[in-house]
Amino acid sequence: MLQQASCEQFSTRTVADHAGWRALVESARAISHARMLVAVVSTSCQYCIDSMGFYRTLLDASQHSSGRWHFVLAAAEPTDTLRRLASAHGLSTARLISFSLASSDIRQTPTLAVVDADGNIERVWGGVLPRASEDAVRAQMER
Repeated sequence: MLQQASCEQFSTRTVADHAGWRALVESARAISHARMLVAVVSTSCQYCIDSMGFYRTLLDASQHSSGRWHFVLAAAEPTDTLRRLASAHGLSTARLISFSLASSDIRQTPTLAVVDADGNIERVWGGVLPRASEDAVRAQMER
């Protein structure tokens, strides 16, 4: 089961060493070789639902980035379930990845990762983000 959490920032080195994150990034890179924001969510996570408005702003920003950024929504749930969640929150154009929780070491939702064009995880936040962390994510997109 995925744990719901308030905000904390993880060491990118620690996260990058986890097989589940490596597999998730590889799946995302199959979609795009641009920089990515990967949000790992669960339909049963209230923090995830609370974060959907922020994710919508990230999706909008990525769509206006001339292809430099892509927003990816990922969950350990069937793609149809993830698609319904995305549609219900104005994220129907987000790229979606369904992954197996059994083969993953991703245990916290929501989690947001910044992935560079080479597939390296630059920064990771776990839990619902306070305003200052949301601003940090937006700043990453402007770099």
